[in-house]
Amino acid sequence: MRKRITSLFLVLALCLTLLPTAALATENTTEPSTQLTEPTPVPQEPEIPGQPEDTKTPDQPEEPPQDEEPPAAEEVAPDREVSETADSPHTHPICGETCTDGTHTGNSLTWTGISSLNDINQTGNYYLTKDVTLSETWTCNDDVTLCLNGYSIKAEHSYPSIMVAQGKAFTLTDCNSSENPKHFKKSEYTGLWEQANDGIITVKGGAVFHPSGKGGCGVYVDQSGTFTMYGGTICGNGYNNGGGVYVNNTGTFNMYGGTICGNTGDSGGGVYVSSNGTFNMSDSATITGNTGGYGGGVYVSSNGTFNMSGSAAITGNTATYSGGGVSVDGTFHMSGSAAIIGNGITRSNGGGVYVSDKDAKMKVSGDVKIENNWKGG
Repeated sequence: MRKRITSLFLVLALCLTLLPTAALATENTTEPSTQLTEPTPVPQEPEIPGQPEDTKTPDQPEEPPQDEEPPAAEEVAPDREVSETADSPHTHPICGETCTDGTHTGNSLTWTGISSLNDINQTGNYYLTKDVTLSETWTCNDDVTLCLNGYSIKAEHSYPSIMVAQGKAFTLTDCNSSENPKHFKKSEYTGLWEQANDGIITVKGGAVFHPSGKGGCGVYVDQSGTFTMYGGTICGNGYNNGGGVYVNNTGTFNMYGGTICGNTGDSGGGVYVSSNGTFNMSDSATITGNTGGYGGGVYVSSNGTFNMSGSAAITGNTATYSGGGVSVDGTFHMSGSAAIIGNGITRSNGGGVYVSDKDAKMKVSGDVKIENNWKGG
């Protein structure tokens, strides 16, 4: 019996040694768990289609040192910025308006001051800073706008003062038309205005002229060239054809303001329009006091065209043989409130307008005036 009890105790002790230790431990929630857990997965970059499998994320740029300031961003000038310097403070709208201070608000053009026409060497806008004297014809070889700024261009030679080259454009204006007056007197023999300090004829503002003893037209517009006039005065010039202005074949002269006066020529004391040339006159433009054999104010040759409109005026011109105001061998259109007044002819017909023959044409419309023109002595 004792042996049997002893054997049972030995079997029980053997079974207890085979149980795991955790089964005998008392649960304690304050102790860290010994259970292994799966690590939290790290998000992966999405795969980019077409990217090689071994492509690595590029290294990020290093932060600049805290004691160094980052480089300043490059400044970019705004488009069409216009800066004015002491050499170019002049602005003008090119509209023919009277400008007393030389500046118009909102103007975006840049102007360059010049003391000689030879300073004009490229397309641009220029203004005179003094009176200019020419020893030879100045030719406009670029597209140029010139403001006389109250100053004058005197041609000390017997050729055109200004010539617009083929295919080029020249614009003339004067924003100080009340400044820097010039004095002239009318020649008793030719009718030409000649500069003289004791002259009783006063021209205010800028002028293009020849001095006494010198001849040549004021402006010569060559083939396909264009001269546009908003202000200034073309006076005291004498030439065979077109004392003030000569418009050559296919050339164009646009006159919106200013005055052509006191010039002389055999044909066209003020303006000569050649075959296939065009002369447009409108707004406040004035042709006055010129003297010619044919066409004291304007002579229009065969196939030439003269268009007169707006409030343009041709007054006080004199011719010997035809057309004290206008002599027409080509085409003349007159419209708006344009006026031909007080012109005269000394020997023949057409104190105001003379239309030569059946090939010449004159068309009139609007509220035009052709009146108080005269014939004879």
